Amino acid sequence: MLMYLFECCADWEEVETIYGNSRPLNDDKRRVIDSNRCVLTTLIEPKQSFINRLCAKGCFNEKHKEHIEYGDKTSDKVDRLLDIVRRRSVAHFNKLVEELYRDDQPQLAKLLAEGGGKITSFALAFV
Repeated sequence: MLMYLFECCADWEEVETIYGNSRPLNDDKRRVIDSNRCVLTTLIEPKQSFINRLCAKGCFNEKHKEHIEYGDKTSDKVDRLLDIVRRRSVAHFNKLVEELYRDDQPQLAKLLAEGGGKITSFALAFV
């Protein structure tokens, strides 16, 4: 029923008013993840403590956590994390942003939160 409402209702402001941050990500937030995926997978550091905190805060569940942890390389883990968060709610996306700030990765958190263009590791050196 809820997904039916999201599919039929084109006015995201109305959905936001009714469901708050439990609504799915809109196209703009998904585009931010997609257009910056290469930078994000290169620069996000998916330390065990980071993944554990995201799971504990309810950004994703234990099954998701296991899926992320089984990535062979760091970039695989971040790719899996982004895939999961991309399909979750605004609240889950916001938890990722909060934890990036907490994990001393504010440039990446700001990129996700504010959107905008791609950043490069060269630009990060000057921030």
